[in-house]
Amino acid sequence: MGTWLRTVTKIHHYHYPVLACVGLIVTVVRSSPGTHHYTIGPITVDAFYSTLLVFGALLILSVADTYDPEDYELESDDAER
Repeated sequence: MGTWLRTVTKIHHYHYPVLACVGLIVTVVRSSPGTHHYTIGPITVDAFYSTLLVFGALLILSVADTYDPEDYELESDDAER
């Protein structure tokens, strides 16, 4: 397969950590804790901390994942090893 397919699959794989970092930065810069509270029954949730938790989990899961060219049915590149 062409190098364009390898590039597209890498971009698809690596956009999750970038999205998580941008989300964390925007959350910290544009929001402040204690501003927005949502009540769900007896539980009160702060939107700031729940957003930090979601983007933090996305960052941890995406960094822990690995890019395997065989998953995309590509030949492995010796330069990447």
